[in-house]
Amino acid sequence: MRRYPHPLLLLCFAISLFTCSDEPVPEGLIVEMVVVDHTGEETTELSGESGEFALALKAINHTNEEIEINSFNACFLAQGNKEFMKIYRKINGSIAVGRPFSDEVVCAAIALPPRPVPANEYVYLAKCNWLDNPENSVLPQGEYFTKTTVKINEKYFETYVKFIIK
Repeated sequence: MRRYPHPLLLLCFAISLFTCSDEPVPEGLIVEMVVVDHTGEETTELSGESGEFALALKAINHTNEEIEINSFNACFLAQGNKEFMKIYRKINGSIAVGRPFSDEVVCAAIALPPRPVPANEYVYLAKCNWLDNPENSVLPQGEYFTKTTVKINEKYFETYVKFIIK
């Protein structure tokens, strides 16, 4: 009788084929959340009642060598972290107003290829338009913020951005 490898061993092998390594992030990589207006410019001030903006998670490489991001999947982060890109309005404390995507995010990819961040440049790891979520509407004038923690490779980054709609 022919013996086949244990099913658990086969499963581990299959997972290893699709799993990226968690190499440490070199010093010099900064991750921040930014607001991008309808023209594509980063800003902290929007005019009038506004829904024409996006939140973007930005990775900035302050080194002279390319940095490879191996273990970051914004879709799975959005599914698992209900605070990811959640916007709060400052009124007598903080009131949650929503996220730029539905809570019913469906991820198409399990493992993504490594993402390079060129030397002395930046890339947007995730960018979501506020009005792409059908549950959202134009935001009234006021102060807003979003904050979250993201893990890239083996390092945690705290992100925070405050913006005003005038």
